[in-house]
Amino acid sequence: MYCSRIARTLLLLSLSACTLLLAKTAFAQFQFFRGSPFSAPAAVMHTTRQRSYHVQHLKVVLNIQPKTHSALCSATNTLTPLRTHLLMIELDAGASLQIQDCFIDGLRALYVHNKAKLDITAPFPLKTGHWYKVKVNYLLPGPTGRGGVNGSEGFNWAGPDKQHPKRVPQFYTQGETEYNHNWVPCYDFPNDKCTTETITTVPENWLVIGNGTLVQNIPHPAQHTRTYHWVMNQPQSTYLLSLDGGLLSLRKGEWRGIPLYYTAPKGQGKDLLPSYGNLPDELSFFSDILNYKFAWPKYAEDAVYDFNGGMENVSATTLDNHLNDYRSGTYPLSSLTSHELAHQWFGDLITCQNWGNIWLNEGFANFFDALYLNHAFGRNAFLAEKESFLRGYLFETHRYERPIVTEFYARPSVMFDATTYDKGALVLAMLYHRLGHKVFFKALHNYLKEYQYKNANTLELQQSMSASTGINLANFFHQWVFEPGHPVLNMTWSYQPDTHTVQADIQQKQKLINGVPVFHTPVTLGLIFPNGSIKKIDVYLKEQTQSFQVPSSVQPAAVLLDPDHWLLKEVPHLHWSAQELPYILHYAPAYLDRIAAAQKITAEHNGLNNQTEPLFLAQLSREQSGRVAAYLIQQLAALKDPHLQPLFLTQARSRSLRRSTAAIEALGKLLPNSSAVKLVKSIAASNTLPYQQVGAAIGSLVAFNPNNALPVIQQQAAHNNPTLTESILRAISLKTLPAAEPIVINAASQNTPFFVRYLALIKLRQTPDTDAAANSCILSMLKGAPGFMQMQIVNTLGERKVSSALPALKNLLNSTKNPGLKNAITGAIKNIVP
Repeated sequence: MYCSRIARTLLLLSLSACTLLLAKTAFAQFQFFRGSPFSAPAAVMHTTRQRSYHVQHLKVVLNIQPKTHSALCSATNTLTPLRTHLLMIELDAGASLQIQDCFIDGLRALYVHNKAKLDITAPFPLKTGHWYKVKVNYLLPGPTGRGGVNGSEGFNWAGPDKQHPKRVPQFYTQGETEYNHNWVPCYDFPNDKCTTETITTVPENWLVIGNGTLVQNIPHPAQHTRTYHWVMNQPQSTYLLSLDGGLLSLRKGEWRGIPLYYTAPKGQGKDLLPSYGNLPDELSFFSDILNYKFAWPKYAEDAVYDFNGGMENVSATTLDNHLNDYRSGTYPLSSLTSHELAHQWFGDLITCQNWGNIWLNEGFANFFDALYLNHAFGRNAFLAEKESFLRGYLFETHRYERPIVTEFYARPSVMFDATTYDKGALVLAMLYHRLGHKVFFKALHNYLKEYQYKNANTLELQQSMSASTGINLANFFHQWVFEPGHPVLNMTWSYQPDTHTVQADIQQKQKLINGVPVFHTPVTLGLIFPNGSIKKIDVYLKEQTQSFQVPSSVQPAAVLLDPDHWLLKEVPHLHWSAQELPYILHYAPAYLDRIAAAQKITAEHNGLNNQTEPLFLAQLSREQSGRVAAYLIQQLAALKDPHLQPLFLTQARSRSLRRSTAAIEALGKLLPNSSAVKLVKSIAASNTLPYQQVGAAIGSLVAFNPNNALPVIQQQAAHNNPTLTESILRAISLKTLPAAEPIVINAASQNTPFFVRYLALIKLRQTPDTDAAANSCILSMLKGAPGFMQMQIVNTLGERKVSSALPALKNLLNSTKNPGLKNAITGAIKNIVP
């Protein structure tokens, strides 16, 4: 599952104009999550679930009733006892399911359905070594609105309603962690695997995608229905059972003889290939690098409503429906789609034995998404993805630090955090670097072959990799996976001319509490010399304070710690001297250090001056990274030097999207001339250029003359494209362009993605507190908003003293179970009615 992207999106937003608003959000969330879900009393021991039987096959039959959002169903678990003379079969079955009758091998059986458990009494003792068919007939009731049955996860409905009149009907399932039993009685824990089949009858113009192979597609003209029969002949854990159905657009493809399906709600089909069209390349990359071909009979990427991120159901991944067209960039969803595809090996082919080992699924998927970005877009994309992992993990450590693998947690869902996803990926990256490409992937290939179609835990991964490489990995896994924390490093250096050595003094500053160790790990020193050459030397950390003597016949101009950024570490203070900074800016091998040097130069001089401007101009002419170039342009633009306009005009025509976008924005910082106005107008009005460039041009037009920019803004906003709308929102301010308020209000509707609505909320806060239209819009956003947005909407309504919000606030106060949200609502009400 890909859920950490939301956290990373919020982090990126917090680094932009949203800082103030998100600061409040972060505080509110920490109030709700006071304490750690990995410490007592919230945390308890969670061991691998014990089984009394093994399920060989699960067959589910559903007759969908669209009008009532319900289904007439049967589920048959073919199983064998693991204990002699078993008299009771316990299935997981959601409390909302209406059980009608149960049978074992055709004989009616007594049953008790209590909460989420279905206990079936066998009419005769069940023997080990024999297979029995346990059939349950039941009704799957419909939700009162969109969403899961009675608000539960598992089987979800979406379609047209007051907030979404243009939607088409759709249903889909979501089983992770243990939610599939809410729509099918089954064994709902990852440590058992079975083959599956689903037989689903729906209206004749609907499509259904399931796991495995479509063996039958039978029309029933008299009933105006159609039945889809999907069969998965390879075993899977039941949380990966999947159905996606409704009025869908379908695109098909093929990769090495394997059928590919791309689906989305009807009307979004044109954006399927721009969003998912690099799937064949992803399949080739993963299959080839692992020397293990994609294992399943087909692969589907299914876009659905009301879904955040993605879910790696076997052979049929579920994704959110926020698709992109070609103007959004080159496959901008690659991080998401490659993450979910990687799960088809790590998570589906081999599944974690229990949720305490979920990093075997999620940490691997994050690592492989970074590897794919490296393959498709280059090393800078790989470094940027790893940096986002590092930021996400370090942000989480302000709340708690825990081992990657643990059995001590509050509930399974809390395991899906940045430690699992991001630290897990960073640890794998270190292991990859240490073992080398060939050895690392040989070890993973052997691990896949050894545990294919089975469950595994982390110790088994460690033992498998050690056995196939001959390298004892116990110490590596012990400190990085089974212990919490990370090294917090401080380094200073000096040159000793008498001995021709560089002395590097390194301290480990992490607090050695709650099991955080002194780390034993190699780290690289990068010596940058005045001519730009770099010498890399490995040293070994094993104490809190160490000094290293490194031979060097020439005094380095700068010394970098971990110049290629392989080590998972935190460096709170970069002791780079003013003399080192130009050399780091010019010659550091990782763009991360070059941009850090540029930022440090800017900070130390409070912007650019006569000495640093030539340095930035020289670096811009040689810089290969669009990220660094964009920063350099932004700082040069802050000078508001009209002599730089020709440079910005040239950079605006660059093939690098980041570089050109920054240059277009830079033109808006200067007094316009005819050349700048002509170029910016043409870009702002374009219906073919990338949205980022168009948004930047709109921002510059607003800077030139807000009122003159309004017609272009209205023209582009009419496209209702989420990516373009986001760019427009970032470009405008309702303080300087109040006439754009209708555009912002339209962007706040629930038809747009959450990040667009969030930006719209920020913009609406710029209006006067007495603005009735803005207040009405903010109030309307409250219903159906994600939890973090609800908190901000509540705070905003309270700050603006919107009296019409009182009934909605009181209803939410009575219905929410979130104590942090309750406190925010109480405060808002008191502010409205002192």
